[in-house]
Formats: sequence, C-alpha cells, structure tokens
Amino acid sequence: MRPPILEPGDMNERQKEVAERIAGRRGAVRGPFRMWLHSAELCDRVESLGAFVRFESCLPLRLRELSLLLAARHLDAQYSWNAHIDKAVEVGIPAVVGDRERLRGPRRTGRSGR
Repeated sequence: MRPPILEPGDMNERQKEVAERIAGRRGAVRGPFRMWLHSAELCDRVESLGAFVRFESCLPLRLRELSLLLAARHLDAQYSWNAHIDKAVEVGIPAVVGDRERLRGPRRTGRSGR
C-alpha cells in the first residue's frame, strides 16, 4: 500500500520547511520528493545531495545532464528521464541520445542482470 501524497495542510512544520526549500530551488515539489516528504529528514538529505550534484558540482552542465540521462536509462527511471531530456538537448547533448528505445538494447531480466 502506498502512503498518500501529503498536501500542504497535512504537513508538519518541518515538512513544510523542506517542501518550501525544494519548491524554491526546483520550481515545485514533484516526483519522488512528494513521497519522501513523509520523512522530512530523509527528503531533506536526499534533496541536498541531489541539489549538490545537479546544481553545484564542478562538472560542466553538459556532463551533469548526460550523467543524469545515463543513470535514468540504466535504472529505467522514467520520471528522471523526462525531467532532464529537454535540458540535456538544450545544453548540447545530441537529440539522438533522447531516443531511449534505440539506446535500450535487449531487456535484461532480474536484478542480477542489471
């Protein structure tokens, strides 16, 4: 059973604080952050790590976006893929990289095959 998405009126003060920071940095609270907010500390730490890697890393933006796409492809993380494909093309990653199915190759089965 999946826990419900927290609405602002259902959040405690710590959850609201984390949600406001996420919305300020990322434009809104979307995707997995909406679930992670059930544990404000987990959400805060995961978001901080992700923000560092995405916004503050010493890697050039082009490599950061390519890395995000590669990880999303490898983990079959559709939300992350959709969130980054347009930005990747915008910063110079060839649009052909966006053709997920062409890059996919044969589907592996089981966790050991990944």
